[in-house]
Amino acid sequence: MNAPERAQLEAAALHGAGDPDRVALLPAPLSSFIGRESERSELVSLARARRLVTLTGAGGIGRTRLAIEVATELQHEYMSGARMVDLATIASPLHVPQAFANAFGLKEETDHPLIDTVSGYLRSRQQLLLVDNCEHLLTACAATVQALLENCRELHVLATSRQPLGIDGEVAWRVPALGLPARDEDFVHAESVRLFGERASAANREFRLTSANAPAVLDVCRRLDGIPLAIELAAARARMFSVEQIAWHLGNQSLAWSSAAHATPARHTTLRAAIEWSYALLTPTEQALFRRLAVFAGSFSLQAAEAVCAGELAAIPDSAEVLCGLIDKSLVLAETRPTGEVRYRLLETLRQYAVERLHEAHEEHA
Repeated sequence: MNAPERAQLEAAALHGAGDPDRVALLPAPLSSFIGRESERSELVSLARARRLVTLTGAGGIGRTRLAIEVATELQHEYMSGARMVDLATIASPLHVPQAFANAFGLKEETDHPLIDTVSGYLRSRQQLLLVDNCEHLLTACAATVQALLENCRELHVLATSRQPLGIDGEVAWRVPALGLPARDEDFVHAESVRLFGERASAANREFRLTSANAPAVLDVCRRLDGIPLAIELAAARARMFSVEQIAWHLGNQSLAWSSAAHATPARHTTLRAAIEWSYALLTPTEQALFRRLAVFAGSFSLQAAEAVCAGELAAIPDSAEVLCGLIDKSLVLAETRPTGEVRYRLLETLRQYAVERLHEAHEEHA
């Protein structure tokens, strides 16, 4: 028995488990999981059939939470269970292999690349690996995941990233916003409204979803585009504000809500922080186009996007390619109309942020 296996056996004994490989090492969220029944079912089926599934989507859309739910449901189908590699706190691409090794308690061996050590450990194991927050280390993460998949035939990977890893065989699955009611009278069953109600009740035990506050709750959820993080941040204010007051504040400063949860990662403590983190990862050219797209209050065509790349401002070459980059990074949505026309738009919360950046760059007049 080697050292890692001995460490697992000791961990299993501490947890009362008979098989060290079946020790669950996924986080157990403290809050309830709302909605997404169809999405979870689809992802479970995909993860069973394909070896690499990447959940993509805008900041705050709920990729990590959904991935944890899917991995938790699947973990007992793998002889070695499921493990999680969280890259959120990793700053350098050089430290990515170490993060994977840490998930299994592996140490670097002299004159032996760390990725080979991880591959050797996983080669004979049937394992599900959840790799979270890949976008800021995309190249290093993709290289590591690809090496592991090529060398470990029984390994399945569920990843989260604001854009796909770009590996052959990858299934990129975009996480949608929570459902909004088609009609006001259907509000009770809408996922976004259920999430607001659950979190608002946790913040204020006297809060209840009623027909009286339904219009304001709907207004909040619609203003926030059904983005889970944004809805949770707004609902947390129910301890001090009425829903009507929350809706009013959102109409005036929708990016100003901050979280009181000290354990929350810094970039997620406000919706602004989540968006700023995505913006900081863009190239200067992508940042320029993202700012300029703020002039479109609704959807726009490719030709319209190209128009804001010229004129009085510095021209943006290959604007179509730059736009594709923003789509890949989940900052622009592409939607196909029934006529077959493809149009693009920014979620309103993202557009408000882009307007601010446009103003700071003194480009709004041009």
